[in-house]
Amino acid sequence: MSGRHRGVQVYSAGKRAFELDFLRGFSVLLMIVHHTVFDLRFMFGVPGLDFEESFWMDDVLRPLFLMVFLGVSGISTSFSRNNARRGLRLLPVALAFTFATWILSRFFLPAYGVIYFNVLHVISLTTMFYALLVRGETDASREKYNARIIIASALIIFFGLTLPRVPELQGLRSFWLLPFGFLPAGIAVMDYMPLLPWSGIYLLGTLIGRGLYRDRQTRFPQVGRGTLNALSPVLFLGRHALIVYLVHQPVVYLVLSALQAAFGIFPGV
Repeated sequence: MSGRHRGVQVYSAGKRAFELDFLRGFSVLLMIVHHTVFDLRFMFGVPGLDFEESFWMDDVLRPLFLMVFLGVSGISTSFSRNNARRGLRLLPVALAFTFATWILSRFFLPAYGVIYFNVLHVISLTTMFYALLVRGETDASREKYNARIIIASALIIFFGLTLPRVPELQGLRSFWLLPFGFLPAGIAVMDYMPLLPWSGIYLLGTLIGRGLYRDRQTRFPQVGRGTLNALSPVLFLGRHALIVYLVHQPVVYLVLSALQAAFGIFPGV
């Protein structure tokens, strides 16, 4: 079955919310571009790529797309029948990812650093936290539980934006506080994303899902096959975001290494 036909079948027959896959896939695509630029700059010495540290990239665009990705992940809780199990299953994947990057950084690529806590950890733990927040919910109590989520999200975002800036807390640099936004001194971290404030963004996504996707159907059923076919590469990334996230970096590095070995096109190597 061709990818083109498969894309049509997935979305037209199953009423799958393609718009969520598109947003997730587009965020993943930008992440791949970001990591490719990182490799080109720091692993292969390609000059002129310091734009990634500009204000617009580092303080505007990157946080924006992270918010989109986490928000869509939160919306996806409305499509799961057991969010506690879903979050628990992701946790060992996140821990294994941390261990793998430690091995890579320790023995093979010291410049990479270690991914101690990132989006996988945030999604895993916040999904389980969300399951606890809505435990015991009924149709009659839905509004009360919505209020509970709003309060939790607001507090998490507030403390995530303020606590690391409190002068009296600047000395808190324990490794065990790393998940909450307090980076230990003297260690190199990659793709760092603390629970505070990012889990609050995820919880806001759960509210959107509870409001717009209670029926677990797309909000754009009128979109035709031609549009879905045109979007199919990005939709594919969105449907397989976890696998793509786990394998894209070594694949990118291997491809760039093969290009360098074959053609010697990178001047800094």
